Amino acid sequence: MIADDIAACHPMCVGIARKILDQEADAEDAASDAIVRALRAVGRFPADCVNVRNWVSTFARRAALDLWRARRVRWRTQPQRRELDGTDTVEVLLCEDRADTTEGHERARRLAIERVLGRMRAQDAALLRRAFLAGESRQAIAAELGLKRKAYDVRLFRARRKFMAEWAA
Repeated sequence: MIADDIAACHPMCVGIARKILDQEADAEDAASDAIVRALRAVGRFPADCVNVRNWVSTFARRAALDLWRARRVRWRTQPQRRELDGTDTVEVLLCEDRADTTEGHERARRLAIERVLGRMRAQDAALLRRAFLAGESRQAIAAELGLKRKAYDVRLFRARRKFMAEWAA
């Protein structure tokens, strides 16, 4: 019976999911989900498909990728909790909506940022302040400066690079 063949594919599904996901528990979840999906889709099993394992492996791969995407989206939307160090990006250093900062830490961070911005060229510092501290949109800043969006992006990239060089110094 085809349902028994699908259930026998569980170890194979775990192996496929393990290659995509880094945790064993997630691989088990994805494999179980793949088996359930395959059992629900038995009525759509292609008549010309000779090998059930190939058909079920597609479900395993898709279930693992779905779980991986869900974990990645959740990770990207959660605030990062870490102390400032030399590897921070300009966005992390300049954005003020960090949930893990205390008032004293926030004040020290702002002073350090202002010191670095004070050592930079006035145009670059103003661009970074507007883009990250004031929170203005890229389109609005570019339009006000009379620049095309691409030219603005290049200037912002160069200003960020100069900021990080000054920050590391």
